Amino acid sequence: SVVPLSSIEGISASDSAALAAHGIETIEQLAESTIDDISEWLDLSVDDAQDLLEVAIAITDARRQHAQGEQQAPSDETGDASEGVEEGEGGEGVEEGEEGEEMDETDETDETDGNDA
Repeated sequence: SVVPLSSIEGISASDSAALAAHGIETIEQLAESTIDDISEWLDLSVDDAQDLLEVAIAITDARRQHAQGEQQAPSDETGDASEGVEEGEGGEGVEEGEEGEEMDETDETDETDGNDA
Protein backbone atom coordinates (compact mmCIF):
# COMPACT_ATOMS: atom_id res chain seq x y z
CA SER A 1 0.00 0.00 0.00
CA VAL A 2 2.97 2.28 -0.58
CA VAL A 3 2.22 5.16 -2.93
CA PRO A 4 5.08 5.86 -5.35
CA LEU A 5 6.34 9.42 -5.61
CA SER A 6 5.66 9.36 -9.35
CA SER A 7 1.93 9.39 -8.57
CA ILE A 8 2.26 13.05 -7.53
CA GLU A 9 1.73 15.32 -10.51
CA GLY A 10 4.91 17.19 -11.35
CA ILE A 11 7.37 14.63 -9.97
CA SER A 12 9.47 13.34 -12.84
CA ALA A 13 11.59 10.20 -12.96
CA SER A 14 14.68 12.33 -12.34
CA ASP A 15 12.96 13.97 -9.33
CA SER A 16 12.14 10.51 -7.97
CA ALA A 17 15.76 9.47 -8.43
CA ALA A 18 17.03 12.62 -6.70
CA LEU A 19 14.68 12.04 -3.75
CA ALA A 20 15.64 8.35 -3.58
CA ALA A 21 19.29 9.39 -3.33
CA HIS A 22 18.29 11.14 -0.09
CA GLY A 23 16.32 8.16 1.20
CA ILE A 24 12.91 9.50 0.13
CA GLU A 25 11.08 6.77 -1.77
CA THR A 26 7.45 7.14 -0.65
CA ILE A 27 4.94 9.96 -0.38
CA GLU A 28 4.87 9.39 3.39
CA GLN A 29 8.62 9.97 3.61
CA LEU A 30 8.32 13.04 1.41
CA ALA A 31 5.56 14.38 3.68
CA GLU A 32 7.98 14.19 6.63
CA SER A 33 10.68 16.16 4.79
CA THR A 34 11.28 19.88 5.17
CA ILE A 35 10.61 22.56 2.58
CA ASP A 36 14.29 23.49 2.59
CA ASP A 37 15.38 19.91 1.90
CA ILE A 38 12.87 19.42 -0.92
CA SER A 39 13.87 22.77 -2.42
CA GLU A 40 17.56 21.82 -2.32
CA TRP A 41 17.16 18.21 -3.49
CA LEU A 42 14.91 19.04 -6.46
CA ASP A 43 16.32 22.50 -7.21
CA LEU A 44 12.89 24.06 -6.65
CA SER A 45 11.85 27.46 -5.36
CA VAL A 46 10.74 27.48 -1.74
CA ASP A 47 7.16 28.09 -2.91
CA ASP A 48 7.24 25.09 -5.27
CA ALA A 49 8.81 22.93 -2.58
CA GLN A 50 6.08 24.02 -0.14
CA ASP A 51 3.37 23.18 -2.68
CA LEU A 52 4.91 19.74 -3.23
CA LEU A 53 5.19 19.13 0.51
CA GLU A 54 1.54 20.18 1.05
CA VAL A 55 0.39 17.76 -1.67
CA ALA A 56 2.41 14.94 -0.08
CA ILE A 57 0.98 15.72 3.36
CA ALA A 58 -2.58 15.92 2.00
CA ILE A 59 -2.23 12.54 0.28
CA THR A 60 -0.68 10.99 3.38
CA ASP A 61 -3.41 12.38 5.65
CA ALA A 62 -6.16 11.22 3.29
CA ARG A 63 -4.65 7.74 3.17
CA ARG A 64 -4.41 7.58 6.97
CA GLN A 65 -8.03 8.68 7.37
CA HIS A 66 -9.15 6.17 4.75
CA ALA A 67 -7.20 3.40 6.48
CA GLN A 68 -8.66 4.33 9.87
CA GLY A 69 -12.15 4.46 8.38
CA GLU A 70 -11.76 0.96 6.93
CA GLN A 71 -10.59 -0.40 10.27
CA GLN A 72 -13.42 1.21 12.24
CA ALA A 73 -16.30 0.64 9.84
CA PRO A 74 -15.75 -1.86 7.04
CA SER A 75 -19.41 -1.50 6.00
CA ASP A 76 -18.78 2.10 4.89
CA GLU A 77 -18.58 1.01 1.25
CA THR A 78 -22.32 0.28 1.10
CA GLY A 79 -23.19 3.88 1.94
CA ASP A 80 -26.29 2.72 3.88
CA ALA A 81 -24.89 3.79 7.23
CA SER A 82 -24.20 7.37 6.17
CA GLU A 83 -27.58 7.69 4.46
CA GLY A 84 -29.36 6.61 7.63
CA VAL A 85 -27.63 9.30 9.65
CA GLU A 86 -28.48 11.97 7.08
CA GLU A 87 -32.17 11.01 6.95
CA GLY A 88 -32.85 11.64 10.60
CA GLU A 89 -31.28 12.19 13.96
CA GLY A 90 -33.07 9.12 15.28
CA GLY A 91 -30.15 7.01 14.17
CA GLU A 92 -27.77 9.09 16.23
CA GLY A 93 -30.10 8.94 19.23
CA VAL A 94 -30.09 5.15 19.11
CA GLU A 95 -26.31 5.12 19.07
CA GLU A 96 -26.19 7.44 22.06
CA GLY A 97 -28.68 5.27 23.89
CA GLU A 98 -26.61 2.17 23.26
CA GLU A 99 -23.54 3.93 24.58
CA GLY A 100 -25.52 5.00 27.63
CA GLU A 101 -26.56 1.41 28.33
CA GLU A 102 -22.96 0.28 28.15
CA MET A 103 -22.00 3.01 30.57
CA ASP A 104 -24.79 1.98 32.95
CA GLU A 105 -23.57 -1.61 32.97
CA THR A 106 -20.11 -0.37 33.85
CA ASP A 107 -21.55 1.74 36.65
CA GLU A 108 -23.43 -1.25 38.08
CA THR A 109 -20.24 -3.26 38.05
CA ASP A 110 -18.43 -0.47 39.85
CA GLU A 111 -21.15 -0.26 42.49
CA THR A 112 -21.02 -4.01 43.04
CA ASP A 113 -17.25 -3.87 43.45
CA GLY A 114 -17.68 -1.04 45.91
CA ASN A 115 -20.20 -3.08 47.97
CA ASP A 116 -17.92 -6.11 48.05
CA ALA A 117 -15.10 -4.00 49.38
